[in-house]
Amino acid sequence: MSDWSQAKAREVIERQITLNSISLAPDAERGEGMIQMAYALGLLTDQELQDLTDQLNDTVRVRRKQLRDNQNAALLGLAVPHA
Repeated sequence: MSDWSQAKAREVIERQITLNSISLAPDAERGEGMIQMAYALGLLTDQELQDLTDQLNDTVRVRRKQLRDNQNAALLGLAVPHA
């Protein structure tokens, strides 16, 4: 595959990861599908597959925690930091 294809695949996947970091409903499924498709097409190495999957899952986990913490703070009447 071409360098352009590989770069574009990473760009699209990284954009999806970024969107999850600000989403009100973070979900790894779409990003995982993108990563698996790029890997199946030979656009990602084994290491990139692992790194991007880990980054996606970490991003979703952190964002869900932020949203949970904000919701709990709101329920307790505490000041809610901007998420």
